[in-house]
Amino acid sequence: MNMEGSEAHIDIYDDRMEIYSLVGMLDGTMIQDRDPPTVSSTRRNLVLADLFQAVLIYGA
Repeated sequence: MNMEGSEAHIDIYDDRMEIYSLVGMLDGTMIQDRDPPTVSSTRRNLVLADLFQAVLIYGA
């Protein structure tokens, strides 16, 4: 699956952040068919991953 150039939609609220990606799961399954706590974490958007890393290190 080629994810280069795919986009993510981010909504930021006072109490939460919601991130949507239209790409789907790496293995082609639907998240509704999976048990979310058992899905391994994979860096798919390096810009977002680096942003979250910086927020965790330096605070918001």
